[in-house]
Amino acid sequence: MDTLIARLKGEWEGESYSLLTRNCVHFSEALAASLGCGPLPPWVNSLAGGASVASDAARVAVAKAKGASAKVTAALSGLMAGLGSGGSGGLNRGNGGGGAGK
Repeated sequence: MDTLIARLKGEWEGESYSLLTRNCVHFSEALAASLGCGPLPPWVNSLAGGASVASDAARVAVAKAKGASAKVTAALSGLMAGLGSGGSGGLNRGNGGGGAGK
């Protein structure tokens, strides 16, 4: 038993802890498997598993939002550059364009 605990201690250092993906339940699963006890009941880790899936989905959504934001920023920068260089930038400024003050 001491040899098993020493081995697991090396495999489960504190720096590798993750609330959702490498926690005390995961350690217990590894310990039970090492002892030949079979897997823990699925309900034991269901909350962390669901939270991990939600966390991954949120990460993907944030990455997609950042990508969309970068595209919008680039498009607006191009539009502003066109306006600043005296071009219409695709906008009808004045000359009956229906702007304010008409």
